[in-house]
Amino acid sequence: MNAQKSPNVSYADFLTTIYDEQSPIGKIGRGTHYSVFGCTQWRDENMKSLKRGTAKWQRFSVIWDEDHDTRVIHPIWEAYFNGLLSPVVFIGERKGALSIIVNNNFWGSCDQASYYEKWNDIANCVLCDSWSVYIQSVYQKRHTYIVEDEDEVRNTYLQNILNLWPLGIFAPEVPPDPFEPEPRDAPVGEKVNDEWSDDLPF
Repeated sequence: MNAQKSPNVSYADFLTTIYDEQSPIGKIGRGTHYSVFGCTQWRDENMKSLKRGTAKWQRFSVIWDEDHDTRVIHPIWEAYFNGLLSPVVFIGERKGALSIIVNNNFWGSCDQASYYEKWNDIANCVLCDSWSVYIQSVYQKRHTYIVEDEDEVRNTYLQNILNLWPLGIFAPEVPPDPFEPEPRDAPVGEKVNDEWSDDLPF
């Protein structure tokens, strides 16, 4: 089955859809497919507040199963506005379980119990439903539940996404100045940077 890619689909006002598969592709993990989202972020990858007046850009991936349950956007929204989203690299819901994969540095140094409880509170009320929560780091070998397949297949699938899309926290790219003239080659004999070109037309 071919995936439908719709980069202009909007799932939430605070998210930019960078890449979007709306249906399963291939035969991985009972209909597994994914999307990549971006959002403005005022915290670093360790959930520490950035300096006032500065912001960065976060990219993360949602891993969908066959039913493409968009209710997963609700806990993402809650996490974003409660300052919990910045360490997240992958997130996905499958069979009533919310799986969250965070960057390795954060998971190795944070209060894991506290972080889990905050996510658990969010997942306990997802649009009149209750989901269990599983959290681990990117580099743990067994990514439980997020892709329903063998460990090797699951890890390869997630690594391929990381190879295609830089995920994490980044400095925002400065857009080009639309009024800045494009550089051009000077015609023979034209003055450039206060020097004449070598081949003069006389």
